Amino acid sequence: MENIFIRLEDLLRAQKWKKADLETQQLLLTITGREKEKWLREVDVDDYELSPENLNTIDDLWLNYSNGRFGFSVQKRIYLEAKCNHKWNCSRWFKYCYKVGWLYDGLLLKANWITEEKIKYDISAPEGHLPWIWLNRNFWHANEQTTVTYPALIMREDLKVTR
Repeated sequence: MENIFIRLEDLLRAQKWKKADLETQQLLLTITGREKEKWLREVDVDDYELSPENLNTIDDLWLNYSNGRFGFSVQKRIYLEAKCNHKWNCSRWFKYCYKVGWLYDGLLLKANWITEEKIKYDISAPEGHLPWIWLNRNFWHANEQTTVTYPALIMREDLKVTR
């Protein structure tokens, strides 16, 4: 394993989910050269900037230390189950977010998005709840992060789908 993933592995092994979530965000920004901007664009998550090996290493670490509950591939499976695809669809996106626990008590215009304080940083969180990097720390709402970049990442063909 490359040296850059050791801290993430240590945090996940110790079940320090919040710190692992922050480390995952930092790794993605570092790997793609977007540390200064602190957000990612669609081009940043393609397989040129974010190699299949790096993406799958991050995912494998999350899968391994969460017993298959967390990781991008878990999110991809749930995303596909909600009939989401590369094209952003508001009602399907809300269905997905509700399923992974990022949305509660309502859908569409009455939606309640969880805040960082309400993220469940433990193993009992809903499947796919973590990593939560796309919703917190100024990454969120109906902007390029939501409608383009996140789907582009989890719909990558080189990211497996978990069962």
